[in-house]
Amino acid sequence: MSTGPKREVIFVIGIQVCSVTLFCGRKNFFKKGLTNRKRCGITKSRVAQRVLPNECCTTSNALYERSEKMPPKCKFTRDEIIAAALEIAREKGIEAVTARAVGEKLNSSSKPIFSIFENMEEVLEETLLAARAVYNEYIAQALASEQAFREVGSKYIEFAMREPKLFQMLFMSEQTEKRSALGILPMIDDNYEEILASVQKGYGLDVDTSKVFYRHLWIYTHGIASLIATGVCSFAPQEIGQMVSEIFVSLLKNKKSADK
Repeated sequence: MSTGPKREVIFVIGIQVCSVTLFCGRKNFFKKGLTNRKRCGITKSRVAQRVLPNECCTTSNALYERSEKMPPKCKFTRDEIIAAALEIAREKGIEAVTARAVGEKLNSSSKPIFSIFENMEEVLEETLLAARAVYNEYIAQALASEQAFREVGSKYIEFAMREPKLFQMLFMSEQTEKRSALGILPMIDDNYEEILASVQKGYGLDVDTSKVFYRHLWIYTHGIASLIATGVCSFAPQEIGQMVSEIFVSLLKNKKSADK
């Protein structure tokens, strides 16, 4: 006789019995759990306040989405990026300051630059300010000396000699608007008022005469500085000092002659 069908029936019945047993067990356990919670003073509303698995998933997803929206932390500071751009400008000129060049200078890609700066125009503007700060240090040294006005001319030329690319960027770039020599000086030199005051204080001159002195000295020293910065001529420091002294003495003589 074949026993196949009987085994199948017994097997099915066995599963149903186990299912009923498990269901009853879970029901009794659930009732027992409710009784224990009542004894401990835990109400149904307090149980409902517990964080459910779905709520945990929702919270973790929100945190993950928030972390995705947060920009990555830049590994370079604003000052480090501008310092790299200034070095490039010193070596090759402001035209060479590009996103790729700055990234290579930092041994990185150009991506970190735009996590701090909106565009390259902003980088170039701050590079220009950094270059002007270097120039201002030279003029500050001159103004601190005894013969401040004469020393300003020497330091102006020295800056062109030591920082030719920065000098070209600050004082040899094309201007959009034509101005007189007296009108351009306040525009291109942040130290204009201090230099003018050094002329008045050092030589007891009025404002108008001081402006004429400043203009003549600047035209003369700017010519020498431009020749040096572009590599057309080279001068020894002693030559520069002598030339500045000569123009300065000449200006004083002309002033005395005009007063007679």
